[in-house]
Amino acid sequence: MRKLILMAMIFGTVGCETKAQANDDDTGDMGTGDPPIGAEVYSDNCAGCHGIDGEGVGTNPSLVERVPQLTDEDLASIIDIGNDLMPSVGLTQDESDAVFLYVRDQFGEEGGS
Repeated sequence: MRKLILMAMIFGTVGCETKAQANDDDTGDMGTGDPPIGAEVYSDNCAGCHGIDGEGVGTNPSLVERVPQLTDEDLASIIDIGNDLMPSVGLTQDESDAVFLYVRDQFGEEGGS
């Protein structure tokens, strides 16, 4: 179900971008009610352990290697509530959805595509 909602979010906004949004360079301002930008949420909440490039920091796992192995449902669950190795970071649903899309885009689609 979540996958369908995310797909609707992606495809529902295609073609609706204004010229100002297109020139915004994907940096939205989360403090003014704009939707969270996945890159910003990732940088603020995930990069400390997984690295900006997703290669992992210290003993923390590489997202480049791990993300393509996860189903959408498993990845969404880990982002939302954590798992045995990663605690929940307390993201809002909008932040969680944004970082899910960002992580999939940056570090690999389900099944490695």
